[in-house]
Amino acid sequence: MSELYCLYHSGSGSTRMITGILCDPLADHFPIKHTSVNRVRDHAALAASDLLILAFPTYHCHPSDSMLRFVRTLPVREQPQRAFILTTCGWFRGNSIRILARELRKKNVLTVGHATIRGPASDGVVMSPIDFRILYRYGKDTAARLLRSHSEIDAILRKQSCGENAPAFSWYAPLNAPNKYLGMLTSHLLKQRIHVLKEQCINCGRCVAACERGCFSSADMTPVFSPGSCEFCLRCVHQCPQNAIVFSRRQVQQSRLTPEFYAQAETKIRTQLNKDVA
Repeated sequence: MSELYCLYHSGSGSTRMITGILCDPLADHFPIKHTSVNRVRDHAALAASDLLILAFPTYHCHPSDSMLRFVRTLPVREQPQRAFILTTCGWFRGNSIRILARELRKKNVLTVGHATIRGPASDGVVMSPIDFRILYRYGKDTAARLLRSHSEIDAILRKQSCGENAPAFSWYAPLNAPNKYLGMLTSHLLKQRIHVLKEQCINCGRCVAACERGCFSSADMTPVFSPGSCEFCLRCVHQCPQNAIVFSRRQVQQSRLTPEFYAQAETKIRTQLNKDVA
């Protein structure tokens, strides 16, 4: 069997963590590579893979821009290739999986399975004027959903062929259109205001290294942010150890979805997963 690829785009860190949990038991039976779409260089190896697992955060009922850009760069397959799509979202996924499945089909990559994991809202956490704890939570069924996804992927890999299996059209998505476009406009405006607080910054360089779209550059005193390529994933805001990256002054005291937060969340999900398996 050829190597499997689990390719993700992750903003604050949720999608990366979730796919890491998903990939671990698969690695016991299948060779698998787990990496960011922004770090993929060998497209020939991807084309030879038995299955692509593609994972992304849903932003305003739409796939992340990094994932869409990646799929649009894929060469058209000579033979149909299978894909399993996973998305993480704070509230609703809308038709985000269907949108990505449609783009994949243009490359002769067929969606044969999918999953949705509800978790922390990376934008809501830092944009909400009130610290609602529900914005930080994963769904109670997260471990069960991951277990079902693992079983579905395992079954797909043991079959020679599988029919397409994209989700049905989400009827509520058109009703959410005003909220979607308001959210997109707000994100566009706020990313223009992202800046580094000089009095908070220790110039550790984490934001420069973490931003896969190159929006931060090193400087003598503090990193410099350029919004041109920013998709407002907010990784920089959540991962800054000094809370020095903000788009409003009140954010300095707000909680963040830090690496430590995700480490604790991962432990809880894995513990529940082990209980469910037992």
